[in-house]
Amino acid sequence: GREQDTNTFDTWQNGTRADYVAMVEHLDKCVGRILTSLEDQGLTDDTVVLLTYDHGGAELATKGPFFHGFGTLWEGGIRVPMILHWPAGLEAKGETPGSASADPVILMDATATLLAAAGLKSDQAMDGLDLLTDGATSAERCLHWRIDLPSLHDNWRARAQRAVRRGKWKYLWDGGFEFLHDLDRDPGERENLGYRHPDLIAELRELAASDW
Repeated sequence: GREQDTNTFDTWQNGTRADYVAMVEHLDKCVGRILTSLEDQGLTDDTVVLLTYDHGGAELATKGPFFHGFGTLWEGGIRVPMILHWPAGLEAKGETPGSASADPVILMDATATLLAAAGLKSDQAMDGLDLLTDGATSAERCLHWRIDLPSLHDNWRARAQRAVRRGKWKYLWDGGFEFLHDLDRDPGERENLGYRHPDLIAELRELAASDW
């Protein structure tokens, strides 16, 4: 039941790894119930289900090969999956249900994709891409992130940070220090290559400082 799956909200930050795993399991069960309900009502073909997250893992999460986590712009804080469930729609667009893509996307792409799937158009310019129409993202597309808030809320602190990704390259400004990483070769961001590519880091620094 729910009491076995989740910790109470007023004590969750004092939880254990087992509590965290139970919460993930509960989320998985909830998603399963949604998909089962859609299937039982015959609505699967007409319903787009998109599952993603707005930041990487917190203290109890396992970030795999990635560095840092929630509250940072390192890969451990921003690299999350985006899962789209719409079997009939994907097949109609030539996509294979169950397939995966390594193309980098960003949360604003969800808005553009869902609007397009519903047959709607925004009356304003959008930065996001319709992933079902635009397909693979351009190698020259720039993805931007920033953290300006001194604190996210009472219990989570964050430094001012800027990050830009273009193709395999990611520039990160974190608390006055600059980093340049080749994410194809070094997704864990262990080797700072800024000293080898001064022109590139200068170019990406300018993009990170721009009003995008």
